[in-house]
Formats: sequence, structure tokens, C-alpha cells
Amino acid sequence: MKGRIFVTALVGLLTAGLASPAWAAYDVIIDDTDAVFMDWDGNLKVGAGDNSYGGGYRYVTNWGASGPAAARVRYYLPNLPAGVNLYAVYAWSPSANSSQWHPINIAADGTENFAQNIPWAGQFGTNKQWLGFDVHNEGGWLQLGPGPQSDPTAGSPGPNAGKLVYINGSTGQQPYLYVEYQPWFNNPIAFDAVRVVLIPEPATIAGMGLLGLLAMRRRRRAAA
Repeated sequence: MKGRIFVTALVGLLTAGLASPAWAAYDVIIDDTDAVFMDWDGNLKVGAGDNSYGGGYRYVTNWGASGPAAARVRYYLPNLPAGVNLYAVYAWSPSANSSQWHPINIAADGTENFAQNIPWAGQFGTNKQWLGFDVHNEGGWLQLGPGPQSDPTAGSPGPNAGKLVYINGSTGQQPYLYVEYQPWFNNPIAFDAVRVVLIPEPATIAGMGLLGLLAMRRRRRAAA
């Protein structure tokens, strides 16, 4: 009977831990005021409201045949845990996004090259990772992925299968996410906040649950 109570309590703690953001060792939001916007020909605009995160967003209009115009938005990730870990990436989708699909790239070790120091060979052996932002859920968070270029085995099995990316917090350079807007997209698109969450290994989650249970038992003994 005591064994059943222990297991039930442990399962309850694990379930509560998975549902609570407080259990995430890294959960960071970078909104448009913290991002680095690079624009080469003045087409990057500033918008307000429109169901955006924090009341503002940046956007580009339909460039059509405007030549080699491009915009890049960088979201630098501060204070990453050391080592290579798996992360879920979310983006806030303002209604100004219309219906434009676009990718969010992962500069996982602080560079944009095709030989990043991550434990996945990538498509064509490039080690490159990027997640598709298929716009919907305007005015809310949207988890990116799966793919189109992410490790299909990461987070599998489960709801995160193929949706996680590797980011290296031990390279000495600052990893970041970035969005490139190229003229051939030919549609308006908005850039708003992103959220990056560390996904702990199952053993880590179990250890956290066990530590929580032991702490609860110590508190009960002290009260008695």
C-alpha cells in the first residue's frame, strides 16, 4: 500500500511538473523590442496592436519584383545552459501575418554555417536546422515544426516528435534564431516575439519529481 502511495505521488508530481512552466530550466521570450532587425532597403515597417505580443511588431510589405531586397531578423538567446540541449521554439502570430508561411532558422552554435556543432547530420549532411512557421492562431503562441529541417527522431515518441532543435550553449558564441525574408515570397509578413523552452531529458524530469517528493516528505516530518 505504501508503495502504491509513493508511485501515485511521484506520478502526480511528474504530471504537475510537465504542465508547469516553473519546471522549465530555460524559458525565454524575445519580443520585437529585443530582436535585432537588419534591413537593407527600408521596407521593414513598425506596426502596433493587431493582436501582437507586447503591443508592437515589425513587418514587410509585398515587394514583388523589387530586386535583391532582403530583411533579416535575429533573436539572440541569452544565458543558455551549457552543453547541447533540445529546445522547443514558439512564435507569436499577430493577425498581420496574413497567411504567409516562412522559416525560422537556428544558428545553434552562434554561426549560420552548414557545419554546426550539433548531434545531427541534417538533410544532405548540412547540420542545418530550421522550423516552418505555418501561420495560424493569430494573436497567440504557435509551436513551430515539425521540420521542414529538424531531427525527426528528437522528442520521439510524443507530441514534440520532429519539433525540437539542438542549440549549443557551450561554444563561446551567442546562439540565436533568425528569419530571412526574400523577395520571392512576395507577400506581407510580420515578425513578432519568439519563445525558446528547454526540453529536459526524461531522466531529468523524473529526478526533479523525486527531489520534489523527498522535499515534501521532509516538510511533513518537520511539521510533525
